[in-house]
This record gives sequence, C-alpha cells and structure tokens, in this order.
Amino acid sequence: MRVGIDYRPAVLLRSGIGRYTANLVRHLPEVWPDVRLALFSVFWREHGAKLAAARLPRHDRVDVAAMRFPGRVLDFLGRWTPLAVETFADAFDVFHFTDFVKPPVRARAAVFTLHDLGFRRDEPWHEEASRERLREVTDRLVARCQVILAVSETTRRDVQEHYDLPDDRIIVTPLGVDEIFLEPYERAPQERPTIVAVGTLEPRKNFRRLLEAFEVLLERGREARLVLVGRRGWLCDDVLEKLAAPRLAEHARWVGEIGDESLLALMRNADVIAYPSLFEGFGLPVLEGMALGVPVLTSDRGSLREVAGDAAELVDPESVDSIAAGLERLLDDAARREDLARRGRERAAGFSWRRCAEATLEGYRRAISSCEAER
Repeated sequence: MRVGIDYRPAVLLRSGIGRYTANLVRHLPEVWPDVRLALFSVFWREHGAKLAAARLPRHDRVDVAAMRFPGRVLDFLGRWTPLAVETFADAFDVFHFTDFVKPPVRARAAVFTLHDLGFRRDEPWHEEASRERLREVTDRLVARCQVILAVSETTRRDVQEHYDLPDDRIIVTPLGVDEIFLEPYERAPQERPTIVAVGTLEPRKNFRRLLEAFEVLLERGREARLVLVGRRGWLCDDVLEKLAAPRLAEHARWVGEIGDESLLALMRNADVIAYPSLFEGFGLPVLEGMALGVPVLTSDRGSLREVAGDAAELVDPESVDSIAAGLERLLDDAARREDLARRGRERAAGFSWRRCAEATLEGYRRAISSCEAER
C-alpha cells in the first residue's frame, strides 16, 4: 500500500496538528510492514528544510515530495491547471489529508482527519473570514473523502450531527502520547508553585478567564506564578492586555512558542497544568500533563472530559470562580495532587500513537475498499 500524506503541519506547526502528523508518520511503518509513505510537504519558509529534517522519520519506506510555494497556492492552481500533489510524487493508493487544507490529489481513495468543528459553533472563536474558509474547505474534504478520521468520540458525534454520515464512513483515532512524557524524571526545585498553560493565544483556549481566576488567587494572598506557552493566534488582544495589568505583571507571563525540549522541561516542573479550554477536538496537553504525573485542571465537557476521565480536576470553563476554586484545590491539597498524578499516569498509558496508527490504517483500507466496490 502506497500512502500519500500531507506532512506540512509537521513542518510548519509545533502545536496539536503538527505533533499529530509527525507522530502518526513515525508509527505507521511500525504497524504495517507493507505500507510505504510519500510525505507531501513544502519548503517555502527559510527554516522549513531544517525543521523537516529534524522531524522526518528515518525509514527506508518513507519518502518526501516537496514543492517550494505555499500549499494553498497549489490548492488554487489545482482548480484551473493539471497540477496536483502527484506532480511532485508518484501515484498513491490512498491520500491522507491531515489538516484543514485541500491540495488537489488525483488518487480516488482518500481520508481526512477532522480535528474539531469549533468553527461551526455560534461562539465568536474565529474571525469571520477564517470561519468561512474552514467551513468551505471542510465541506469539500468531507465530500471528497471516503473515510473521515475523528480524533475523539466527541468529534465523531459532532461530525455525524453536522454531516449526517453513516457510521462506516467515520473511524475514531484517539491521539497518543509521546513516550518521553512517560519516562521517569526528577523535578527541579521551584521558588513558588507554578501553573503552566499550553496553547495558541486564541479565544477557545479561555486564557482570559484563566488569568482572571489566577488574579483571584493573588488577591487571596497566594504565592504562585502562571506561565502561558504558545504562539500568538487571533482575537487575543484582551489576553495580552490582561497580562500587562500591574497586578499580574510580576506573577504571570507569556513566553510564546518554545522548543520541544524547553516545553517538556517547563511542564515537568509545573505544579499544575491548566487547560480550561471552551472547546477541543481532543486536548493533547491534558494527556501529556497526565502522562508526566503533573496534576491537570481542565474543562468538564466534551472531549476534555472524555480524555481526562476521573484523572483530572474538572471545572466549569465559563466560570472564573470554578477555575479559581479548582486551582486552589490542587495547590492546597497534596493528597489530591498525588492521587491525580497517579491516576493521570495510569490513564495516559492507555493512549498510544501506535494505536492511533493502527486505527488510521483501518481507515486507509476502508477507503480503498470503498473505491474498489464502486468500480
């Protein structure tokens, strides 16, 4: 089986979709000896080749096909010219669209990983132009692909609700946790309790309410610090303004996007991983925090409750008081922290990229079979 994969997220993004794509590609050759991967990527940014080289798996059944202009340009040109992904690579048995981008592909069989449908909700989480683009490309990809890969049971239900697809067109492929997060380590001593929040600065991540809840803790005389990690996204001016407020300036900071090793070190030495997001397709930082044995605070709804189970402090993400109370419980109750750390590690061990790869291969086989049945 020759599989084409849109590998661009792994090259251009350090966040969830990029980590998903890189880890999936790393494990697919391990679970199926007859699979050969052709990774489609771009190198139009100066750092692209270096970053790709660092993340590409070293395997004789993995090839790279690259072009030197942005992927959305190919998407546009493919509508009016014969250009396609296969222009840069050999033919595929099946192609895997890993992100909300639809480059032209000649292969009949295709699958699409649908990470979430947050852009279809009424909440103002996206700029209108971005919302419309996401709706348009997702509609096209769902219509184009024989199989949709949903990263959680919550996302599967959302897909069925919005697209009314039969069960056999959707496969749930829960994400995994990197093995390094499960390795034993020693915490570095901290001057004061540290809360770490990971995610792009954008409305869904709910950083504004997190900052307000942290401010409540400071007003009650608690000594702690809050570190936000992630790239600047959209509609985040309120978060940046709040961070600059005198009351928070000495206790909370945003460090931007940092390297994998620095992120791992920061999370390992945290007292709490806070992820009170309003909506997620999966919620990878929750899983990674649990794997590290760091107590996690997250939302009591959707995929976040699904991933966390009973191994995290669940709060109402729309309530500043609920978030503040959850942080206080974790900072004050050592027994609670130890219990969640133990349960978190046990739960996280059940999520693996190998299982994700195995479920994904089933999606490839099903897409190919569907095309053969139509002949």
